[in-house]
Amino acid sequence: MTDAPAAQWVPEGGTGRLAETAQGKCFTSDLSVDEFVLVRESGFVPLGLVMGTSMYHMGLQYAGWKQSVELTVLSQAMYNARELAVERMVTEAVQLDADGIVGVDHWHGAGAGGRWTAVA
Repeated sequence: MTDAPAAQWVPEGGTGRLAETAQGKCFTSDLSVDEFVLVRESGFVPLGLVMGTSMYHMGLQYAGWKQSVELTVLSQAMYNARELAVERMVTEAVQLDADGIVGVDHWHGAGAGGRWTAVA
């Protein structure tokens, strides 16, 4: 489990987006038309788009070329980043008073700031 204050933090832009969505304004959706129809036919009403992101600087971990081993430090950093991103997404869903989250996508990659994970 990650640090609760870090998981419950929502950036200012996200807070504004969630407030507008809660007022019944239009929102962006990542659902396809078919997915949107399936959600509606299941009895649910999409409330908005929620996201969670997490950036970790993972550093380096070396292993020999002749052995196949898990790089546990890097694996654990990826698990922590994903868990924090999901917890932040759930925090946004709670702010919308949502019953659940559908259509979750998970990305991870590397950039100038280190490795990153995003969940939407």
